[in-house]
Parts: sequence; C-alpha cells; structure tokens
Amino acid sequence: MQTWIRWLLTALLCTPAAAQADLWVIDDDVGPGVDFATVQAGVDAAQSGDALLIRDGHYVETVKVTAKSLLVIAEPGAVIEHSSGVTVPAIEVSDLGAGQCVTVLGGQFLGPDPTAAQAPAIAVTNCAGPVWCEGVDGYGRFGLEAVDSPFTAVIGSALEGTPSTGLFLPAMGDALRASGTATAFVFDSALIGAVGVGSGCTPGIGCQPAPANGGHGARLRDAARLAAFGSLVQGGFGGNGQFDCAPNWAPGGGGDGGNAVFLDGPRAGAALFDCELIAGLGGDGSCVGMDAELVAGPGSSWVTSGEARSLSSTTPVREGETVALVFSGVPGDFVFGLAAPSPLLLELVGFVGPLAVAAPILIQPIGRLPASGTFELTWTVDTLPPELEVLVRYLQGLFVSTSGDLFLSAPTALVVLDETF
Repeated sequence: MQTWIRWLLTALLCTPAAAQADLWVIDDDVGPGVDFATVQAGVDAAQSGDALLIRDGHYVETVKVTAKSLLVIAEPGAVIEHSSGVTVPAIEVSDLGAGQCVTVLGGQFLGPDPTAAQAPAIAVTNCAGPVWCEGVDGYGRFGLEAVDSPFTAVIGSALEGTPSTGLFLPAMGDALRASGTATAFVFDSALIGAVGVGSGCTPGIGCQPAPANGGHGARLRDAARLAAFGSLVQGGFGGNGQFDCAPNWAPGGGGDGGNAVFLDGPRAGAALFDCELIAGLGGDGSCVGMDAELVAGPGSSWVTSGEARSLSSTTPVREGETVALVFSGVPGDFVFGLAAPSPLLLELVGFVGPLAVAAPILIQPIGRLPASGTFELTWTVDTLPPELEVLVRYLQGLFVSTSGDLFLSAPTALVVLDETF
C-alpha cells in the first residue's frame, strides 16, 4: 500500500508538468469567486493550457474552443445546451495543432432540435491533437461527431442520438458519427442510436408510413475508424407506422432499424473488442421495417471476444478529499501503472488497446490481480504546491495476462483542485 501511495504522489507531483495554468470559475449564478457567467467567456479569456471549472447550472450557449489547449471540468449538474434556434453544437473543439489537447471531464451536452438541424451535441473538427471526453453525456442529432480528427477519445461516457418530429428526415440520430480521417477510441461507454419516430395521420389521406429509421450506434464515413473496448453499441428501433387513423384505412409502413455499426464506405473500419452489440429492430406497419445488422456496410471490421481491461478514478478531487483508483481485469493479470502529464492515443503492434499517455511516462509495477479481478486503492490527496490551482495526470494500466498477452486499459484523467475551489 505504501508503494502505491509513493507512486501516486510521484505521478502527481514529480513528473514534469506544462507551464503553470490558471483556473477560471464559471457559474451562471454570479457571486464571489466566480470569474464568468458563461462558458464561452471563460474560453475566450483562457490562455492555452488553462483550465475551466464549470459549476452546477444550465448554460444556454454554443461553446467554441479553437486552436487552444484547455482542460474543461464540469461539476455534476452542469448542462450546456446549444443556443436556442441555432443549428450548431453545444460544444465544438476545432483546429488543434499536433502539440495541443483538449480534455472535457464531465458535463451534459445537449444538441439542437434535430427536426431541422444536423448538428451534434459535441463536435470535434480538424484536430491534429488529442480530444479527450471522459464522463460526459452527449445528446443531439448526433451525440458526437468527429471530422478529420484522428485522436478522439470517449471514456466512461454516454452518447445518444435524438429522435426527430420532422416528417422528412430518412434516418434518426446516430450516437457517434465520424468522417474523413477521424478515429474514435471508445472505452467503457454507451453509444445508442435514436429510436425512429412513428407516423401520424393525414386527414383525407389516411395512415402514413413511419417517417424515420432508427439511428446507428456508430456511423463511419470516408476513411474514418472506430476502436471500441468494453462498450455498448446499439442501433435504434425503426419507427412504427400509424394503425388507427380511421376505419378501413391501411396502416402505414414501419421504418428500418439502425445498425450497431454502419461502415458507410469501403475505406471505413471498426475494431470492436469485448463490446455488446445490439441491432435495432424494424418498426411495425403494413410493411414491417427491416431489422438491422450488428455491423453492416462495405468497410472492414473486426469483432473480437475477450475481456477488456479498465482503470477508473474518482475525478476531479480536491485537496484533502479521498480518491479511489480501480484496476479491473482478469484474475492473475500482472499490472503496471502508467502516469503522464499529457494524453496520447497511439496504437501499438502487439497490444490490445492504444497507449493513452504521452512521454515522459512514469511506470510502476503494481502486482497481480486477485481472484476478484479488481484492485482498489483509496487515499487522501495531499496539499498541492502553493503555485498550483489545478493538476491533471493521465493514468492507464498495462495488464500482462498469464499467457503473456498485453492489454492497455481504459484510461482516466485524474484532476486535483485546490481546496478553495
């Protein structure tokens, strides 16, 4: 136990850090200690490498982070909803350089009404550096959309496509949509496509077919890729045709179900390890909608059984609070802890899962997992150095199975805040 604590203290305080960062407090209930009432004002004021702490509240705005490293920490109850009537995301991260990264920790992000909008709740566009979304809820026309962003991570999160009341949208919202050269790395998360909307009645015409099919759990276009580990990927049910408009009118046709994963092009690819895949069923009607497939489309896919490894933390924490780290795997695995001040998403030959921490990396042997398959450490966070208001370390587990196979776990961003915040 003492070895663990020494390692964690070293990981937090002794690995080289970026330049000292400022922490900006956002609260829609402006009062003492609050810097800004809107998230965008904090983003605009922050220098690259700074952090935002978003208090519990409802923020109706569209947040844009452009070409700037930023740590965004949303407390429980923080909701960011797109600006009313605007067909843009709740948050968009764009144009990051290779040496920049944005980490979004927590928060609920609500995209626009999908009746007329194609915008997602969370958008990642043209980012050469990592975008790390952990513990977030994204609910919109698409839960998250990544375009030309090859290092997008979704960790311990829930993304869901929203249904629409519009009559002219042929498909409902996908939970995750990626296009161009985007690669999405998904760990311990749920991707749930929208349920198709049922039809209504048109006076003098009769029962109508369902206007929408179910959304896909993930839709990959162009050369986009998905690498998912220990996650639920589910397509939505197709909408039902209307049955009871008036006597003697035939019921409307049902919509098609959404695929768990749809490879929308021959260059698209998906690698799914230890994932639960659920295909949406077709809706009822005069013509029953088509049941979807688990993985469909002309691209390449690999669905692999096994058991994904995981590392989770109670994050963020403040000085003096208790933090818990839980390594989960297969009994008998030998575990190493990895810690670094910066994230990375690099696929390595011979490893299951990408390396999610960037050099310099602190490596600590932990030991073998017991019969429960989990090891939990709890400890009290020490006081930060006086010049630091916030500190983040990216942690990951390296698991070596009894047969010598190498697994890199789901990662976590452990954030420590000064107790005054």
